[in-house]
Amino acid sequence: MIQIIDNKEPLVDLSSVCEKIKINLEPSRLKTEKSVFLRKTPAFMLASAEKLLPDGIYFCINDAFRPISVQQKYFNQYMNKFRKLYPEYDESKLRKLTAKFVIDPNDIQRAGHLTGGAIDLVLAKNGKSLPMKSLSLSFEKRSMTSIDQKNDYINNNRVLLNSVMTQVGFVNYANEYWHYSYGDYMWAESTNNKTAIYGQI
Repeated sequence: MIQIIDNKEPLVDLSSVCEKIKINLEPSRLKTEKSVFLRKTPAFMLASAEKLLPDGIYFCINDAFRPISVQQKYFNQYMNKFRKLYPEYDESKLRKLTAKFVIDPNDIQRAGHLTGGAIDLVLAKNGKSLPMKSLSLSFEKRSMTSIDQKNDYINNNRVLLNSVMTQVGFVNYANEYWHYSYGDYMWAESTNNKTAIYGQI
């Protein structure tokens, strides 16, 4: 069983440690939160990862630390999305599917964004995100990291993102090609650590 023993490491504004990132937080959140934040160690890991990117390519950050109210909002949004896609699913099945993409905020152990140890990001160039998914596939299949996207350019973009992130110590969540973490419960599970060093903030 994994224990959570928070080391109380502070959050760091990613724009203060990374040179080339683009912040793509939704406007209402950016107005309130001002920037995107990670715990100090993964923030500097990200700064190291961006130095491994080819010239002209940089990270586009879609999310990092997430307040619990936002986690609840996103969980509800995904529940409603899947309810429309799969009207035959009962509530239990819908919650289980939703939790693959947005952890129930009541599951405080597994909700990595609430710890400041998880980040959602893609690659970008010349002001635009690079193609990272095939719209010809279902939402679940185009989200999974290991699924062939039937396009070499897209597959290569995913490989590049995964390579630079894992080289510096992040782990990827297999159901989401864009989600990486360090220090949270998922990281502990993936690396066979008995202790997660970040809990809910």
